[in-house]
Amino acid sequence: MEYATNWRYENGDHPRVQWSVGEVTGVLVGSASIVERGAAVVSTSVNVVRAVASRSVAGSVRNRGPWQAAIVMHPHFTRTVRSIIEEFRTCDDLPALSSRYTINLTNNLRRVKKRALTFWFVIYSNCILYILKPHVIPGRHVMEDFFILYGLEPMFETPNYEIALFTLSASSVFIGHLTSNITAFHIAITGYVEAQMLALSEELVHLWDDVVNEHQDALNTDKKILNDSVKKRLKDIIERHAVSLNLHRRVDSLFRVAIAIEFLLLVLALTAELLGGLKNTYMEVPFAMLLVATDCWTGQRVVDASDTFEASVYDSKWENFNKENMRTVFLMELMVQRTLTMSAGGVAMLDRACFMSINKYIYSTYTTLESVMK
Repeated sequence: MEYATNWRYENGDHPRVQWSVGEVTGVLVGSASIVERGAAVVSTSVNVVRAVASRSVAGSVRNRGPWQAAIVMHPHFTRTVRSIIEEFRTCDDLPALSSRYTINLTNNLRRVKKRALTFWFVIYSNCILYILKPHVIPGRHVMEDFFILYGLEPMFETPNYEIALFTLSASSVFIGHLTSNITAFHIAITGYVEAQMLALSEELVHLWDDVVNEHQDALNTDKKILNDSVKKRLKDIIERHAVSLNLHRRVDSLFRVAIAIEFLLLVLALTAELLGGLKNTYMEVPFAMLLVATDCWTGQRVVDASDTFEASVYDSKWENFNKENMRTVFLMELMVQRTLTMSAGGVAMLDRACFMSINKYIYSTYTTLESVMK
């Protein structure tokens, strides 16, 4: 690797280094890649509880888990995650409100699964292409030629080159594997709350019609039977909704700090990547941008599901209920005024607006630093 650094001596004693534009770009690209991959590693380390949770589910189903020995070192996380997972399983084992509820819940979960698998596939594909990049470029290259591994200089001579290429490839696989699987787990577990809210919304919208169809004979004789049935169904919906709220709060409190740290590092990485030039960082930018966009999109889906449930409470044809059931609906309407959200460190709400604000901040920082560098 050739460097264009020129040494000049002024006053005969102190050398001064003049860096070429290519070298500055190289330093930026290398720094951006390090920070970006570091963001994935740090967020993975803080979020290791997510991976533990996913493995704990599998271990619980089989009554034995290969991760049990690993999570002994984190007894607090173990108890917290296992209790959350058990609550999710308990919620899933509750009797179905209706066949429509089961169908809607299954369809919503299927969409969540597709979302998680799509993210997993894109992240893994990015990592594979990143690893294959040096193999399709003529000459000896690694993922980033500006990476200088300590103790492997000169890095492009045998056997240092082979060792460096293997090390960087293995680290890329490691980061891609953890990032894709852990975030996919987060999408799935948050998507379950979203699916529950959407399915409950449909039950509320069709609540009165279902009761009328169930008690056709009592329609013109005694509405007390109808309202008793409405009361029972409202109670089941409220209980299911309360469980979903509790699960969401626990999941959000578990992940919010990790997401905040991840966002901070990814913002630094994206800024450095833009300063390094897209022609040098075209593989890194999609990786970092997708991580930010996925968390914001997941939070937006929860917000949308919460708004849908709020609208369905008012659309439940409450005007046909008796006073007792009307009071119940009124209390529900008051409770759902507060929208469910996911947050980054309890500071920023994850949604589309947050994603656009992050992009705006990154671009503003990039333009400022670029003008300074010129």
